[in-house]
Amino acid sequence: MEWVATFSGLRNPGDSFLLAYIEGDWERAQNLSYQIKSGTPELLALKAEVDRKLAEAHEFDDLLNFFRKK
Repeated sequence: MEWVATFSGLRNPGDSFLLAYIEGDWERAQNLSYQIKSGTPELLALKAEVDRKLAEAHEFDDLLNFFRKK
């Protein structure tokens, strides 16, 4: 995991976003994605995927909360 330590030193929002994505930290990735206004089609697709995954997670959390109240 030496590359992660090296990669962590980068300050570019796109690089930080990719690191958060690789680490599976969806909320941090989404927060960082707000700083990215343009990029490669692949980067923009990853931004959309993070948004989708978090939306699904929140919907599932809402569903669990609904069943807990019953």
